[in-house]
Amino acid sequence: MDVIKDAAYLFRRSRDETRKADEARARGDAVCVIAAHNELALRYKVRALSLSSGAVPCIDATGRRSA
Repeated sequence: MDVIKDAAYLFRRSRDETRKADEARARGDAVCVIAAHNELALRYKVRALSLSSGAVPCIDATGRRSA
């Protein structure tokens, strides 16, 4: 898969997680559930931005550079 398709997929996943966080908030779910969805949304968005810009290598939580 090329970088454009990967970035588009990650942006889509970010939007999905944001939607899930909003739905969880509306249902009155636990704060930790909402926070987990928001964190995933942010992680997906950062990776997508990193891929789409090409300027900053993406580093995961372990500190390893990802391809």
